[in-house]
Amino acid sequence: MRYMDPKILNDHSYDLTKKSDIYSLAVLLWQLTSCKLPFESETDDDVLKICIINGKREIPIKETNDEYVELYQKCWEFEPKDRPDISEIVSILKSINSEKNKTIKSEENEITKELENDNLSCQIRNY
Repeated sequence: MRYMDPKILNDHSYDLTKKSDIYSLAVLLWQLTSCKLPFESETDDDVLKICIINGKREIPIKETNDEYVELYQKCWEFEPKDRPDISEIVSILKSINSEKNKTIKSEENEITKELENDNLSCQIRNY
């Protein structure tokens, strides 16, 4: 139930669609950053069902990339038409990954420069 499209929780005659899978993916994306089961403290499934139907979602984990949070929050919208399709999700994830790689490369370059400067300073002092 924790991964199910709220539409099916609200109306059992609702036909699941690809957008239902997008909702489930959103919960998994959140779970990747939390390392917890969704709503793990809620033990009453009936209460949880009502909460999810009424829009309750997990709280983003601090320090999570803002674009990543925005992505999974779009994916777990109540209305399936408001959820992105999988190609948009893949594109956003690639963009986030690309930006992260640029940041890492920039940080690596800074550290390398600092190490080179420290090494040069050390050589000058030892001269």
